[in-house]
Amino acid sequence: MTTVQATANLLDADIFPAEKGPPHALFDAWRAETPVHWNPPSPDYVVTLPGSSMTKGFWVLTRYQDVVDVSKDQERFSSHEGGSVIWDLNDDMLMRQRASFMNFLPSPHAAIKRVIWPAFAANAIRSLGPDIERLAVELIDEVAASGKCEFVFDVASKLPVYTFCELMGIPEAMRAEVVDLGNAIADVETTASRSMDPTLRLFAIAEELSEAKRRQPDGSLMSLLVHDTTLGLEQININMLFNVIAIAGHETTRS
Repeated sequence: MTTVQATANLLDADIFPAEKGPPHALFDAWRAETPVHWNPPSPDYVVTLPGSSMTKGFWVLTRYQDVVDVSKDQERFSSHEGGSVIWDLNDDMLMRQRASFMNFLPSPHAAIKRVIWPAFAANAIRSLGPDIERLAVELIDEVAASGKCEFVFDVASKLPVYTFCELMGIPEAMRAEVVDLGNAIADVETTASRSMDPTLRLFAIAEELSEAKRRQPDGSLMSLLVHDTTLGLEQININMLFNVIAIAGHETTRS
């Protein structure tokens, strides 16, 4: 690992390749010298997320307990006011961020958790076991004939999203597109080169499914959301929840 100066900027595109991953030496230095560290904007940093910029900079917390304390202090720290990403968002993008339950104010956030939590409870997940095993067999069968695969994209990235599709009541014919869109959204570095915003396409799928579930309820999580009368959810809220769960399968479970 190379030596990184404590004055380094996390927006420097060379840091992560040079360190072959997270710059742990830099974080060690900040933890010792400025554990609550201000990272200023960089004139060389190019923002690829539409509707956003990087003109303000951001704080970096390097101590575990500080992260815990900030995460639990909803009076002084908010993911609603400016969103939950480091970029500075324009009004439209900030409105989209605030429509996500991750960025709700505390009271509506707790309310939606009460509604969706049963779908993720232990018994509910155990009941999905046979479906998950069936999906795993399907994926292995797809790659077995060639005798080789790129495991992350051919298996690990698909299984959690296929499971998400079962949970949300997404038809099998849509699964492959949902996987591709989730991968595209997760790959924020190449956003600027795309001809289509994958988030908007996932929104369109969510709206198509919402309409189908309104016409024909089926007990899926998407059906539960569109028929719930206690939350007062608008379609944008359902779209954002759909996106969050779709992306979660890519960014966490596959790893």
